[in-house]
Amino acid sequence: MQRTEVRRRNRAALLDAAITEMARRGYQAARLEDIAASAGLTTGAIYSIFGSKRKLMDAAVQLVSADLEADLAPMRAPELSLDDTLRGYARTVFTVVTRPQGRERYAVELEAVIIALRGDTEAGPVGDAIPAVIDRLTRILTDRDTPHLPSGRTTAADASRIATALAAVLRGLTQQAVLMPGSVDQDYAADAAAALAGLLVCSRADTKR
Repeated sequence: MQRTEVRRRNRAALLDAAITEMARRGYQAARLEDIAASAGLTTGAIYSIFGSKRKLMDAAVQLVSADLEADLAPMRAPELSLDDTLRGYARTVFTVVTRPQGRERYAVELEAVIIALRGDTEAGPVGDAIPAVIDRLTRILTDRDTPHLPSGRTTAADASRIATALAAVLRGLTQQAVLMPGSVDQDYAADAAAALAGLLVCSRADTKR
């Protein structure tokens, strides 16, 4: 049990150090020696626990995603309307990105996107960063009460349509919030997210043509 606990603590320390180092220098420039030293460990510990630098990055992305999932737990309440869910999601993401250490974790997510844009086809959480966000959003936005639809509830197809736009809008707004503090706030992000419900009206209008 003691050995298991030590390994768990070492893993957590290495992930914290990796997030800080990769956010500061980027994935390619980050050195395993520096990450290990920051965690008070050796590079041997990294290989023993993760196996490679890429798998360490995968684990860091998974950690960032899991922490966000926990923050978003209240958004899964079935009684929330589509408007409440869109606004709540935007406010939560905005809060996560702008709080202490939020910038570092956001930078790691962007590193994952950069790796994917470079054409890295290796399977894993890094390459799935954006699809995973859209999938999470789709699940959260499905079966929500809304006046924008004749049926009054969103389908999975409706949710997917909004999720794609919402992921892009929030990515842009959070980048601006991080790079230009004070230029946008939670209320603006929430209003922008809620406005995307109008896509459902456009979708149904296109279907009737």
